[in-house]
Amino acid sequence: MDILEWTRAELFASAEDQYKNFHQSLVPGLTSMLGVRMPKCREIARKIAKDDWESFLAEADDGCYEELMLRGLVTGYAKIDLETRAKYMADFVPRINNWAVCDCCCSTFKFMCRDPDYWLNFIRSYLDGGREFEVRFAIVCMMNHFLEEPYRELQFEACERIFRPGYLWEKTSGTAESKTDGDSQSGSGLKNSGSADFDTDAAQKNEAPFYVRMAVAWALSSWYVRFPQETEAFLKRETLDVFTHNKTIQKIRESYRVPAIDKERLKQLKR
Repeated sequence: MDILEWTRAELFASAEDQYKNFHQSLVPGLTSMLGVRMPKCREIARKIAKDDWESFLAEADDGCYEELMLRGLVTGYAKIDLETRAKYMADFVPRINNWAVCDCCCSTFKFMCRDPDYWLNFIRSYLDGGREFEVRFAIVCMMNHFLEEPYRELQFEACERIFRPGYLWEKTSGTAESKTDGDSQSGSGLKNSGSADFDTDAAQKNEAPFYVRMAVAWALSSWYVRFPQETEAFLKRETLDVFTHNKTIQKIRESYRVPAIDKERLKQLKR
């Protein structure tokens, strides 16, 4: 049995219909998932990373949500040099097409902390492409792995950049579905074809898509805990769109790590 056959046998043996139905409800329109829980996906990915991971990455089917998730996880877990990993990362990032694969894999890419300058340049290269999940990838990676003081202003600049006048978002065919908060860190689904998760309404208006706006609000609320004064000053500049600005304040005020006095003061910044 080769690595792909073994992987699929493990996935099918671990699939749960009830879990599948729950996660499909989190990402409307995406149906090609088996229903395998994340701890099991991580377990499988770690085993692949110690085996014939190159064959798996060459043959994995992105039409299956779990195999796409495994592609990202294996890329993160494999013991490979920086240049080789960068090659596989550059192959993986454009394949991301839902918030769960994006967020779960981004949190796995702890290798970025070993070569921060290299990987910061790598992820920042996706900020200007105007592709919804590539931009979300960049924001979520910065939130997860670049929380130290030297990167603070770069974090704010990244969020600000995608809301500047003249920024062009890629227009992609597809049907906009109802959206859910993509930062819940639960499971998700996968598009079969087209872009079921693509925010066509935002694209027609050339506005930041929903999953990008939610990522920015999530990141800024996390950064507020680390840099409260600086993040509040950033919000006062009002460089975000109204939705993202207010969503950021909402998320900060929902945090148990933010003092009540700060929450009341931030409430006055809502637009």
